[in-house]
Amino acid sequence: MTGVASVEPVLRWDMMRARHNGRIVYRHMPGLLRIVRGRLLLKAVPVAALGRSSFTATFICDCNGTDDPPPLHDAHLVHADGTRLVLSGYECITDVDRETRYGQTWVLMPCEGVMPEASRGPPFPPG
Repeated sequence: MTGVASVEPVLRWDMMRARHNGRIVYRHMPGLLRIVRGRLLLKAVPVAALGRSSFTATFICDCNGTDDPPPLHDAHLVHADGTRLVLSGYECITDVDRETRYGQTWVLMPCEGVMPEASRGPPFPPG
């Protein structure tokens, strides 16, 4: 019997963060933050500052950059349909010797095309 290497499919996403340092990045300004393509990992992680475990989302980018998204702590699913997933939680940003926690929302869409694409979000309600 010959061995056959199994190839596990990897689910990849285009991800856009909806906030920058706690402030909302509106749909007409998606270029403020880099849209990244990669894999989503979710697991419980001990967080010393909280004294407990936190359900944490980590996004592993296909192409690394200086503005790769930090982990999303206390991640929870806000929305899911056939076109996107939306996770909310908070990011820990360290500046000098101080750590600040900012609310964050990740919008994830299945990869299409060659380059990562931003989500325009759900359509605006009819007038």
